[in-house]
Amino acid sequence: MARRDTDTLVSRLRRLSEDALSTVFDEFKTNRGLRRGFERAGERLKENKGMLDRNFELLLDLANLPSKRDLRELRERVERLTAHVVNLNLKLDRLLNQSVAKSAPTRPRGRRTAAHH
Repeated sequence: MARRDTDTLVSRLRRLSEDALSTVFDEFKTNRGLRRGFERAGERLKENKGMLDRNFELLLDLANLPSKRDLRELRERVERLTAHVVNLNLKLDRLLNQSVAKSAPTRPRGRRTAAHH
């Protein structure tokens, strides 16, 4: 019995919230001033976030700590260096293989003797 009462209450709350959201969206669509207010608030929020990010990076720099950007750039540099090391290893392996192939003694291609059977 309590379960059904809870379901009914949740259903009513859901309907009320859907109706409230629908009313807010309808008002937002029709009220030009409200839309402009939200746009201005969004622009100010972006500006404030940018200022906060710059100030935070300045504080990190003053404390001699790396920022996310510093870490990202460092990671990219390490990835590039790793790729260069891999390429150098491949070239070195190729050169070593060529060197071994050139210095390996070659067997004469004559007839086989009885000792080789």
